[in-house]
Amino acid sequence: MALPAQSAFTAYRTALQVLDLSKELSEEQAIAILCARDAVRQSLMEQSSISGDRLLRVKTLDTKLKEHKQRICSAVDLPTYRSIHPNTAQNWWWHLDAEPLVHQRDRQDRSYKLLTVGVWTAILAFLLDIANRFFSVGLGVTGAAAVIFPSLLTLLKARSDLTEAGQKRVEQLFTKIGIPKHWQAEAKLGSTLVLLGGIIGLWSSLPAIADYYNRRGFDLYKGGHLSQAEQHYQQAIALDSDHADAYYNLGVVYEDWLRLDDAKQAYQVAASQGLIVAHNNLARLLIQAEDYQDAVILLQGGLLRRNRQAVEPEDEFSLYKNLGWARFSQGYLQDAALALEKAIAIASNNNTQQRIRSSAAAHCLLAQVLEKQDKPDESLQHWQACCQQGLERFENRRVPIPEEDQWLHQAQQRLQAQGKSCPSPDTAL
Repeated sequence: MALPAQSAFTAYRTALQVLDLSKELSEEQAIAILCARDAVRQSLMEQSSISGDRLLRVKTLDTKLKEHKQRICSAVDLPTYRSIHPNTAQNWWWHLDAEPLVHQRDRQDRSYKLLTVGVWTAILAFLLDIANRFFSVGLGVTGAAAVIFPSLLTLLKARSDLTEAGQKRVEQLFTKIGIPKHWQAEAKLGSTLVLLGGIIGLWSSLPAIADYYNRRGFDLYKGGHLSQAEQHYQQAIALDSDHADAYYNLGVVYEDWLRLDDAKQAYQVAASQGLIVAHNNLARLLIQAEDYQDAVILLQGGLLRRNRQAVEPEDEFSLYKNLGWARFSQGYLQDAALALEKAIAIASNNNTQQRIRSSAAAHCLLAQVLEKQDKPDESLQHWQACCQQGLERFENRRVPIPEEDQWLHQAQQRLQAQGKSCPSPDTAL
């Protein structure tokens, strides 16, 4: 005989309270819950009329039972009890194991999948940026490795994450290595984050790769391979648009090719990033173009930066020498003499003499300044130094300085006019 409806309902509610009171559910407690639900069903079937309020309460309790179906299935071997119980065919609570068990963590899978899509967007953005930087100049062996290897990893990962067959293989792999199904969405996100970390690591290392290209370009330049050096400098700039040394070195190549407008542009970028030697080279080209005031501003800026960053003695010498040249060209003789004397003092230091490309230029310029100041004896001394040091540079096979050739011939004329010898620079070749 069935229990009264109210008693059956109360017994069902009491049996379900175990789910809240105990973390561990015993087989007896689980069976009691299912049997209590049987009693509720039987009571409802015997009622001639059922109130809506009672149905709502049963629905609430059934929802609670479904929320804990995994605990029920873990505590009870339902197929065994279904073979014993005669009336389980239509009773869904005896078939809880027939429905897919949804782990509590599986409810967050959608969020993890959305995050995975976001991570993939970032991966593709970084990879596209890396590829564009290398392809903008042309792939070498290093560039090909930097693009192909991460692209291949990304393609393999994409097949495993974004295709049905790949997803099944990954799930099988995760199951094989012991990752529960309810952790697999998190594992997929984690593996995608690892790939993103590797791509970001490569992207962050682009400045270091640019350094390699810049150093390799410099070695090629010293070996006389200017075209290859240019390509390496351009690749360094493509990888790191703030690489001041690469811009400077590229300017040197263009200057050697007499592409002076291109050289000016390269030097200007390097100078804007604070490279003092670029201030000097750009100013020298401006002086040759008779743009003396802009040259003076650049040289003064380079000398001011000397107080905030270390500067090589040869660079400081060139700044003062070119400042003296610009001031002389402007007609400011006193300022020119002061700058040139500072340059000569730097070049006279025993520790820096061998590092300065040529100190003759400062003497040649100062000799001209002293002529303008009507100081012939002092001028003659500096014409002699101009001649001597200029010829030494040729004998040591140092790279010629274009403007110095004219000054050496002037020194030859001045000295010969005074009965002193100064061979032609061509005799030292």
